[in-house]
Formats: sequence, C-alpha cells, structure tokens
Amino acid sequence: GSGYVNLIFVLAVATISRWTEGYFWGIFSAVSGVLFVNYVFTYPYWEFNFTMTGYPLTFFVMLCVSLVTCTMTTKIKQQEQFRMESEREKMRANLLRSVSHDIRTPMNAIIGFTSLAVTHIDNREQVLDYLKKTATASQHLLSLINDVLDMSRIESGKVSLELRPVHL
Repeated sequence: GSGYVNLIFVLAVATISRWTEGYFWGIFSAVSGVLFVNYVFTYPYWEFNFTMTGYPLTFFVMLCVSLVTCTMTTKIKQQEQFRMESEREKMRANLLRSVSHDIRTPMNAIIGFTSLAVTHIDNREQVLDYLKKTATASQHLLSLINDVLDMSRIESGKVSLELRPVHL
C-alpha cells in the first residue's frame, strides 16, 4: 500500500511542477503532499503523527523529489522556449529571403523596361508598351510591399484579422 502512496505523491508533484512556473508550487505540493500522506495514509489515520520513525527522512526525500522535478521541468520548458524562438527566427529569415526575391523580380522588370524605353525613345508605340509593362510591374511591387507591411502590422498586434466566410 505504501508504495502506491509514494507513486501517487510523485505523480502529483510532477504534474503540479509541469503545469506551473518556478519552484514555489512544487515545494508547496511536496510539503502539503507529505502532510496529506501523514494525515490520510499513516497510522493513526485521519490524524497527524510526526513522531513516526523515519518521518524526517521521508519528508526530506519527498522535498528533494519535488525540487528535482521542478528543476527538470523548468529546464525543459526553457529549452522548449529557446527551440521555438530559434524556429521562429529561421522562419523569419526564410520569409525575408523569399520576400526579397519576390520584390527583386518586379523591380528588375521596372529597371529593364525603363532602360528599354529610354533606348527606344524615338519609337512611340514601343515606349508606350514598355511604360505599360513598367506600370504593371510597379503595381505588383506596390502590392508586395503592402502585403509585407500588413503582415508586419498583424504580427506586431497593431491590426487584428477580420474573419469572415469566403465563397470558394
């Protein structure tokens, strides 16, 4: 019977340590757990008995279990947070590379068509065609820049997304 009580205690301390921050609740659960075990599961039942042989050792061991569990869960949580931040930075770098590539494409078109228009200045139809293509590339570039700015505002929390049904 006593073995199960100890396992239940360790499970309770581990669960409390997992779902709380810092050491306070782990230590609190260890102290209250020892008192609970003493009150409920030791003779005389439903009474506190601090005169039992080995009680200080039991209390110390349960407190150590709590501290070790709290330390491990705190470290694991910190490592997980570090891993998530690292992943976020990788995603941000990939997004920046992708966006800069997408912006370069219409920018190159604008530069190229403008250069062609200058070299063919005597051919009115050709210049108008290049200017139309430049205007289209400029609109595409502006759209990309607006998307980046919108995404930045959404990410910073300045703008919230409006969810609405869309007919596909």
